[in-house]
Amino acid sequence: MSTRKRIREYFKSHDKATYTQIREYCQKHGFLSGNIAFAVNNMMNRGELARTGNAGSYLYSPTELLNGEIATGRPLGAKDKQPRARKSKQVEAVRRFDQLLREVRYSGDYFGRVG
Repeated sequence: MSTRKRIREYFKSHDKATYTQIREYCQKHGFLSGNIAFAVNNMMNRGELARTGNAGSYLYSPTELLNGEIATGRPLGAKDKQPRARKSKQVEAVRRFDQLLREVRYSGDYFGRVG
């Protein structure tokens, strides 16, 4: 049984828990603390657990997603969003060309003319 499934089983009989309570429950069943921390963080990223409170006294509670089937794979994150629209190179080139023309136009002595 995976750590996530064990945490899910814990929340079938508990409404809220601190990280210490979750860790002690999972360590009692032979899981390492690093795996437990990763699983809790992963479940929060997936929206299966909600965290309330201040640092050092967080309370974790299950959401509706935890009651459903455990999803496999990585959670949706920043990489899954739509890519930003980038300006085309042609538009950038036209803008630079206009800037060069303005600089030449305003520097009258560029072509040997004065004022």
